[in-house]
Amino acid sequence: MNIKFTEDHKEPNLMARVLSPLGIYPTKSVIMAESAFIADNDICFTLSLTEKLEVDNENYYSEMEWASLEEIRLFASLLLGVKPDNKYTRVYPFPFRERITVSGKIVFENQDIINKIKELLIKKIDAPDKQVPGYPAPQRNLYQNLYGISLPPSNGGPNYDFRNTDINYELQSAVYNSINKKDFLTIRGLSVLIKSIMLSLHHQFIEESITSLFISLEASLRLVLRALKQQGNRNPTAEDAMNYIQKVFDLPPVYINNGSNIRHMKNYFQEYYESRIKSVHPESRFGIFPFAQLQVDDFYFLKDDLIEVYTFLLTGQVNTRWQNDG
Repeated sequence: MNIKFTEDHKEPNLMARVLSPLGIYPTKSVIMAESAFIADNDICFTLSLTEKLEVDNENYYSEMEWASLEEIRLFASLLLGVKPDNKYTRVYPFPFRERITVSGKIVFENQDIINKIKELLIKKIDAPDKQVPGYPAPQRNLYQNLYGISLPPSNGGPNYDFRNTDINYELQSAVYNSINKKDFLTIRGLSVLIKSIMLSLHHQFIEESITSLFISLEASLRLVLRALKQQGNRNPTAEDAMNYIQKVFDLPPVYINNGSNIRHMKNYFQEYYESRIKSVHPESRFGIFPFAQLQVDDFYFLKDDLIEVYTFLLTGQVNTRWQNDG
């Protein structure tokens, strides 16, 4: 079997993406139908079958396609497939993929394929800048020139942070199998959730991390409203959505004290409404402020809530730290 980087203008049948030690990963490799996460002390990476993004909307155009639909599906399953009690994973991929051609049947369990791709990736990361005929400046090695992203241990970077007991592999598989790649509402919500957790690693970007969570929160609301419509509610409201979530997770009503009075929060995650408006709109009916009126805990609490909500919406399973407390 011949395995090599795909030459220019030829269609690869496999994509590989290196994962940085900035993430937190399962100890064991995870092999799924169309992709795989390879856990290795030297270099962690993902593999995914080549796919084309097809959007049935003539107005669609984006230069923000940071991952393939299959990668988002795999990343999200690793993120959501965790045991409760605030255990978590963090996927931190490099911002580009390697195009690979395999001359034979692709079997992710085949260790010879894994070892050969691992060898190719390590050499690619260590390769010097390349002089291209006709160009005055050399073609830079992107791995070596991405400031702030740690290289894998195989190339001089720090060790990976592996977690042996945090992953519920049955739940991870259920999440993966439940994600419909044609359901772009789910894909968008999961995509920004993954990136929010990446951003949170850098303290100076906590505000942007929380803003991404607000987008994911909005996507989750639309998914809950869609579920309520499928259950027969023709015109569900944000209050209906919150009642549904509180019933599913057996949660008490939410109250907030803003300093002058105590209010019952009835709408969907309404406790974040004012801070979202103040943050996203520099001038609003609440006033003008020099910085976003957010707290670091907004990230941690909302991130945990969204992981639980998406896990339920996808699998129907209630996997929550609150239930374990009892």
